[in-house]
Amino acid sequence: MCGVQYGEVAAYQADIVLEDYPYKTAHVHGRCYETLQQLAPQEVCEVLDRAGDTRLQQRVWRWSLREGEVSLTQVMYEAVLRALGSTGHRQHFQALARTVSWNELQRCLGSIPLQDRGLAAEALLLGIAGMLPDNTSTCGTMDAETRQYVMALQDYWHTFPADIQQCAWHDVNWRQPNVRPANTPERRLAGMARILAHYNDTSLFDAAVALCHTSYRQSAVRPAWTLGHALAHLLEVPTLSYWMRRAHLGGRRSKGQRLIGTQQARTVVIDAILPVLMLHAQYSADAALREHLLACYHTAPLLSDNHLLRYMHHRMLGNDPALLGLVTGARQQQGLLQLFADFCGNDEGNCQGCDFPLA
Repeated sequence: MCGVQYGEVAAYQADIVLEDYPYKTAHVHGRCYETLQQLAPQEVCEVLDRAGDTRLQQRVWRWSLREGEVSLTQVMYEAVLRALGSTGHRQHFQALARTVSWNELQRCLGSIPLQDRGLAAEALLLGIAGMLPDNTSTCGTMDAETRQYVMALQDYWHTFPADIQQCAWHDVNWRQPNVRPANTPERRLAGMARILAHYNDTSLFDAAVALCHTSYRQSAVRPAWTLGHALAHLLEVPTLSYWMRRAHLGGRRSKGQRLIGTQQARTVVIDAILPVLMLHAQYSADAALREHLLACYHTAPLLSDNHLLRYMHHRMLGNDPALLGLVTGARQQQGLLQLFADFCGNDEGNCQGCDFPLA
């Protein structure tokens, strides 16, 4: 039943992309900045747009390789879970999705009452990830809410089939420095668990496809960018999870935050959901749907900043207000990330051998 064990993560090297890792280099402007300064604004926009479209196409291609092995329902699950992984854990999250499939997890949840499925799904994913305490004896040092929560998780975990329990990882170090409390692996997995529970009678993929067709039929009166917001809303499922107020098991309580916030959901749409839907349109030979999805991508608003975007704002755009002002949406941000991968990823800060001016 287990699709892949933690030790096999290295077998998926082809799925690793550069933004999975923190990047440090000299904070100086690159030669590319001098090149872009000499171009007309429209030409700079064309460079960024082409690079952004290339990034989307590469994601579609990457997931098409996986689609040759599993269903698009499973591909969507892997893509979304990977996109939810914080820096350093994206490969782990995708490997976890391969370890036990969407359908296998749903079979585990099928007999559980609707009101309890969210908690049971958290037990499933946290248990497979090896995040559950080994036994109840460790609960004595926990606060009352955490102790009650852990005992409930363990009760559910021990009701799942033995072959599911045997898939649990026990050798992953989930701790990463400089991860914001809202972005800890536990919270992200709990968010995915709630999605599992919410779409138990269908799938996230089917819900997204249905939403796309509804959006396309209404495209005469509703602009394409509204589809992105609607897709993001699919991830913002209602929940009263323990993790809304915690970053770590037994950690300090906070005032409460969504497990998957609006900004994160919009990023997952660009990174995962749209590429898989593009793949669906491609295999369905639905050119009209493909164009609608492209229009959604091309008009998607700016996403949250990250360390690579800030680096490229400085390195390639020179923090020049005129150039920064040309980055008006997610497409151009994705273009900057693609240009980083193509030209800057192996550079040590001196631009030697970089052929960007000739590209």
